[in-house]
Amino acid sequence: MDKMARHKELCDKLNKMYIEKNACYGDSVSIVRKDLGPISSLTRMYDKWNRMKNLMKNPELDTMADERLTDTMLDLANYLLIEVMERELDKQDELPF
Repeated sequence: MDKMARHKELCDKLNKMYIEKNACYGDSVSIVRKDLGPISSLTRMYDKWNRMKNLMKNPELDTMADERLTDTMLDLANYLLIEVMERELDKQDELPF
């Protein structure tokens, strides 16, 4: 499979994860962000970053963890996309594209 097709598959997977997690957790990222501001998004990303770093430094943990390294990376990507969306909503009429 070429990289362009794989990228599309991963983006589709991110969208599916976003929909599923929003169904389970509600719009919790947006709700907390409204209460605490954009730094709350960074806190979630930082937690994912630390988990990713720990799993990369200790590959033996990847098979034992309840969240695998790839899942953690995809979650981090979704948090970044969610923050982009939240910033767009903050400026509603200033969408970058």
